[in-house]
Amino acid sequence: MCKIVGFGECVVDFIPAASYNKDDSPVFRACPGGSVANLCVAVKKLGIESEFIGAVGNDYFGRMLRDVLKGRGVLTDNMIFTDECGTILAFVHPTANGGRDYSFANAPGADKMARMAQVSLESIRTASILHVSSNAMACGPTLETQDAILTFAKENGVAVSYDVNYRPANHKSLEAALRVLRLPLGRCDIVKATEEELELVAGAAGRKGAEALLQQRAKIVLVTKGARGCDYYTAHDGGSVPAENTRAVDTTGAGDAFLGAFLAAMLRRKGLAAITAQGLRAAVRFANRAASISVTRYGAMEATPSLDELGEWDTI
Repeated sequence: MCKIVGFGECVVDFIPAASYNKDDSPVFRACPGGSVANLCVAVKKLGIESEFIGAVGNDYFGRMLRDVLKGRGVLTDNMIFTDECGTILAFVHPTANGGRDYSFANAPGADKMARMAQVSLESIRTASILHVSSNAMACGPTLETQDAILTFAKENGVAVSYDVNYRPANHKSLEAALRVLRLPLGRCDIVKATEEELELVAGAAGRKGAEALLQQRAKIVLVTKGARGCDYYTAHDGGSVPAENTRAVDTTGAGDAFLGAFLAAMLRRKGLAAITAQGLRAAVRFANRAASISVTRYGAMEATPSLDELGEWDTI
């Protein structure tokens, strides 16, 4: 049975609501989130088994997140609860250009405290795909743990998906960020990055930047461009798929919905080894559709579309 295991962060996203307090200060909605956890929910909604392995605080928010994931069908038996730090709380601030900035409470946060001895390696060994991002690697024991897990995955023939996910607030400097962001690149089969992230980690944009990642190990590089869609690259192919026209109300988690749908489509096509140029383009189109639906709703996990909404599995 196909299964995607996500290792990394599960957090509470505080997203601005439409209303304001009487003194004009913003009202925030507490929504379950975290890039890796969002993706686990996204693929489960599309009929692919998923498991979240990562650290949360042994607190109200940590237990709430476990219950939410479990309620959405994600396997949670190997989640890690720690008393070292509280569950990270991420406050989302929309920017004028349609992007997002973040402020973090409880930093460095429980997601940075996962140790190798706490990780279920059997879950990873039996996964079809291991998915990670850079967020939980910013500091603390998780940095070494995730690095060791990636090595273990490759030694056991498990495909690895990596979302670059650069968040300046997570790092003390750009130089420190680059050390973290680049660390997984040599062991990843699928890399997703925004245009800015690609140029940051590869030192170049477009095909030249993608080729730098393909030469390291990656088999597929996905470059998301928001409302302009996605560029995709392999060693012998590449192309661009436009985004579907939609009215966005909240872009939080759109990249996770995109990548979750893409990975689900990969597994539907029996994995990386079986993917064709036509199948790759269809998977990107399917992923774009998932992202276009997610941005019409608030939150991340709750905004992820279901298979019934996306449809057209037969074209993937």
